[in-house]
Amino acid sequence: MAARNQASPDRGLDRLGLGSRVLRRLLAWSFIIGGATSLAFSAIEAYTDFDDHVMAVERNLTSIAAFVIPSLTQSLWAFDEDQVRIQVASIQGLRDIHSVRLSLPGREPIVGTRRPTPSGELDSREFILHFDQDGRRHELGILTLTSDLAAARSKALQQLAIAFAGHSIAILLVVIATFLLYHRLVHRRLKLIADDLHAITPTDLRTAAIGALPLGGDPQRDELLFV
Repeated sequence: MAARNQASPDRGLDRLGLGSRVLRRLLAWSFIIGGATSLAFSAIEAYTDFDDHVMAVERNLTSIAAFVIPSLTQSLWAFDEDQVRIQVASIQGLRDIHSVRLSLPGREPIVGTRRPTPSGELDSREFILHFDQDGRRHELGILTLTSDLAAARSKALQQLAIAFAGHSIAILLVVIATFLLYHRLVHRRLKLIADDLHAITPTDLRTAAIGALPLGGDPQRDELLFV
């Protein structure tokens, strides 16, 4: 009874094809290659998304600067420091803006309201403020807009993990289905060959003509059926 119970799992593995060492190696290599491919494609996709986000942030910083620089320049030229500080504080509250710094010649820089310490992954753009009068250009200061990319980096890593998991599951299902189908076909072919060999008698062997295997033939033949 114990021997029967012990043989039953092995029989089940053989039926699924997992009892074959060759099949197990093929499955292992398929998972390794498929996993590496999935990781590579997921990493490329995440990197592309992060790069697109960085470009979008840079475009947003440029758009913000183009919108605020004219009024900020007018306030600087009029020496309206209160209005300048209000404008800098309003810029600080915009999306993608982590910090604002207005450097003024010969004066202390004006900075926006401080936010939590950035992660170090920053994207900064500098814009020179100037005012033209009577054909002369007067340099008023430098506006620096900074965006923290930590959130985008974290989102890219999350997308990498999700994409890798999804691709891996899809590859796993395809590989398992393919090898189970292949094993079923091979098992059926081998059973036919075994039945043919079992039916051969010594008389058949003695009377059989010795010759080469036929060339060409039925296109339905495969590597397991020669006749």
